[in-house]
Amino acid sequence: MFHWFIIAFPIAVELGEYQVPEFYKSVAFTANFTTNAQVTVNGEDATIANLTGRYMSSFKPGDTYTLVFAPRVEGKEFSNVLVNGEDYSDQIVFDEETHTSSFTYEGVMSAAEQTLQFTFTTVDKQILRTVIAVAEGLADGDEYHAAIPTVQKVFDRALQAAKDAEGNPKASQEDINNAWSGLLDAIHLLGFAEGDTTELEELLGIAGLLGEEDYTSSSWSALQAAMEQAQALLQDDEPLQADVGKAYDVLYEALTGLQAVADTT
Repeated sequence: MFHWFIIAFPIAVELGEYQVPEFYKSVAFTANFTTNAQVTVNGEDATIANLTGRYMSSFKPGDTYTLVFAPRVEGKEFSNVLVNGEDYSDQIVFDEETHTSSFTYEGVMSAAEQTLQFTFTTVDKQILRTVIAVAEGLADGDEYHAAIPTVQKVFDRALQAAKDAEGNPKASQEDINNAWSGLLDAIHLLGFAEGDTTELEELLGIAGLLGEEDYTSSSWSALQAAMEQAQALLQDDEPLQADVGKAYDVLYEALTGLQAVADTT
């Protein structure tokens, strides 16, 4: 009978001579981003990275990664994003119901180190939306209908401009601020109601029946000035109620303040 023996000889391997296949190497990955944004990586929060604006890790070649960015401050929205200087703004996702936005970047790790630079621009539309809501509550209301036609047109244009800015994902903060400021001005103008000149015209008719020779020159001059002011206002196609009321008061005071010339006959 034959017996087989296996003799084991120690084999020395010098690690310094061993070449790890490229596929198994981990490669450095860095994502720098502006601190007006925060990121999750492969579904996990990156707390430290969100404090510093830099995410550092390593992946093996062929590994996929997903970076999801959102504005750091609640109420802010992304309006622009650059990745290594290239515009990716068309990939910003907006949620119309919550008025929130996000940006997702997906990649595959190569054999070389990767460094990405994300630059975000954020805007705040909260005030704009509040002013729009107020304006929509006034549109077609009593105050709106009492306003002169020119004011109504100004209001309508301002409201539409504000809605356009609100719906424009690329609107700048300056555009947004101008939109809500302009609409706020238009809301204020709604208080400029169109004036009813009927009573002013009647009072002017009475003044026209009087004769200069019956009154002192100073009181007559005051009446003439008030009449000229009233007549000029009546030439306006859209006189404001406040101006009509003021003209009426001035003319009334001038009429009641007339001083008759003493009768010496």
